[in-house]
Amino acid sequence: MRVLWFCNCPVLAQDGGDTGTWLDNAASRLIMSDKIKLGVVAGGGDKVERVAAHGFTQWVAPGSFVRNGLPTKDVVDDLVRIVDEFKPHIVHVWGIEGYWGLLIARGLIKSPAVLTIQGIKSSIAPLYMGGLTFGEQVACVGLKEFLRRRTLWQMRDSFACHAAVEREILNGFKYYLTNTEWAEAQVTAMDQRIKLLPAADAINEKFFDTPPWEVPDVPTMLCVSAYPAPFKGLHVAVRALALARERFPSLTLRIAGSLQRKGLRNDGYVRWLNREINRLGLGQHVVWLGSLTSSKLAEELLAASMLIVPSFIENFCISMQEAMVVGTPVVASFAGGLPSWPRYHGKTCLFFPPGDVQSCAYQVQRLLADPELCQRISTTARLLGRKFCGTEQVIKRLEEIYCQVIVETGELRL
Repeated sequence: MRVLWFCNCPVLAQDGGDTGTWLDNAASRLIMSDKIKLGVVAGGGDKVERVAAHGFTQWVAPGSFVRNGLPTKDVVDDLVRIVDEFKPHIVHVWGIEGYWGLLIARGLIKSPAVLTIQGIKSSIAPLYMGGLTFGEQVACVGLKEFLRRRTLWQMRDSFACHAAVEREILNGFKYYLTNTEWAEAQVTAMDQRIKLLPAADAINEKFFDTPPWEVPDVPTMLCVSAYPAPFKGLHVAVRALALARERFPSLTLRIAGSLQRKGLRNDGYVRWLNREINRLGLGQHVVWLGSLTSSKLAEELLAASMLIVPSFIENFCISMQEAMVVGTPVVASFAGGLPSWPRYHGKTCLFFPPGDVQSCAYQVQRLLADPELCQRISTTARLLGRKFCGTEQVIKRLEEIYCQVIVETGELRL
């Protein structure tokens, strides 16, 4: 069968630790499948053009759009032409952050289609500020934000304004691939007639290749963040570090993600966070790691005492799943879809209320003070992570979904 993906970034690019790594892992396996011929249309180009790819066909297209939610007519015509030439039995749209789903919802692409929800901007908007006071929000505004009109308030409003597009996309699909109960709740609230198709994400083999996690000698919190915004809760992790250090003075926080930049290129939230770190006397206890490859991140997870996931709202967190596969204990906020994966509080993960610095610090201290608890959580999480996130079962499930949809829609008899 011919499967055409629409996604926000090219797949199987060099592993630089950016978002979308689960797409790379799934694509690499589907390419080897004798059942599927894969094509990919990805955001990131100045125009629609075919780019070099090994074992599959890939195009890049402009990711920006005009007022009606779609890019220019020339770009839309090129995308429709690609679909006509590739003749997919099924189209898979990854995410509703961009305009891809509108091509289906507005009937411009008529192939059978499935939609994977990665996040919902309109749900993030009310929590975008991550509990920051008004004064702290003002402190996140600098010359860069003023000139580019990207203050926290403008970014929050842009998320909220995406609601109409998201609603149109969600109403335009019948089949949804869901990876959390939170995502299921969002789409069924709009239409009870839709079909939910539970599916997991393909975790990179680098995390499966690690030895079992062991309690490290040096107490370390690891946090992974790809987006410099308050709703990701990085300031909660920093403040929890300050509290936890009262009992564990040598504790450090290591932050993975391409967040720190030089001079005016740095985002206002990150600049404020640097000042907050200095105010709390944590300058020697916070390490910015930058963007990490999967291999490097696996090494960091093995060396860390725990992974901290402090988001105020999140559908799913790929680094949480990667930590479970390695066996690294997780401390996470009980927000959005995050509880769907660890499944058992106290057995595979310790939760805290979103934004509750004291509760976050308490769970951190529990793990640091109780190596036996750490080891129990690690063992259980590793078993479950490898059961649910194994590449073979994930890809098998994806193939089953594709077959089910194209048979139900009469596109192909299998």
